[in-house]
Amino acid sequence: MIYALAAIILTPITVVAFAKWFKRQIDRNNPSCDAEGEIEALLADGLELALAKDAA
Repeated sequence: MIYALAAIILTPITVVAFAKWFKRQIDRNNPSCDAEGEIEALLADGLELALAKDAA
């Protein structure tokens, strides 16, 4: 009975702790890069280079 109660209490705590750790790992390895439209600027630069190669 004690083990079942401990499992019921500790399972959500463990899941939340793992989710926080996993999110921290993702944020550390893949930082958000679209805070100020950086993705659009990168795509525009790539498109501009591609069009310049086609025109040449």
